[in-house]
Amino acid sequence: MTESLRILAFGAHPDDLETYVGAALLCMARLGCSMTFVLATDGEAGTLQPSEGTRVDEQLASLEWFQRQTGTLPAFHRLCFVDASLSTCTDLRDACKAMIRMHEPHLVIAPSEDDAHQDHRALACALSADVGVHVRWLDAEAASATHALVMDEATHCEKRTWMRHHLSQFPAPDGSRAHLPSGRDIEERILERDAACGTRLGHDFAEPIEVCARLPNALADLWSTL
Repeated sequence: MTESLRILAFGAHPDDLETYVGAALLCMARLGCSMTFVLATDGEAGTLQPSEGTRVDEQLASLEWFQRQTGTLPAFHRLCFVDASLSTCTDLRDACKAMIRMHEPHLVIAPSEDDAHQDHRALACALSADVGVHVRWLDAEAASATHALVMDEATHCEKRTWMRHHLSQFPAPDGSRAHLPSGRDIEERILERDAACGTRLGHDFAEPIEVCARLPNALADLWSTL
């Protein structure tokens, strides 16, 4: 049944999807879903930049890893908007709608309109109710979570391995952390978020999400209610 399901997942920056819903994406690919990832920006105004190549190069390497793990290489689209400027991009909504028309997905995954990051919020607003978002991924606060995908430690470790393909976002052991939110890198922040959600559910870890529309029956049992 899941083999016919088309999943379209939107991220504002390289590493967004891995960080916030990485375990869910791995799970859906292994269930046989057809995966498409859409990247709104190149991330070049991000926290750190690679010493070699670009953050998009890191994204492509992460997709190759995803394929090795799941046997599925997601279709990948870059909308090529300037990082840190999505809130002023007048063409963002039309670009998102074009992705919807092209792929006719059964399930759309997007950021939350309440996210702390302005690019995440702008992408969420471009993918508003008239586009038909089913699942919104949540930032560290996860205050609006309605569901969660529970994980054991081994599964969360696999998710973190995927995240670490974005190596530029992890400071060197002796590097400065002054530029990081509260001095913590992305792995540390998401580890705290997923562990807190897991504790509430009596599990090791869990990815909190907000379900905004009826899920396809084949995926309705993937998440347990918070």
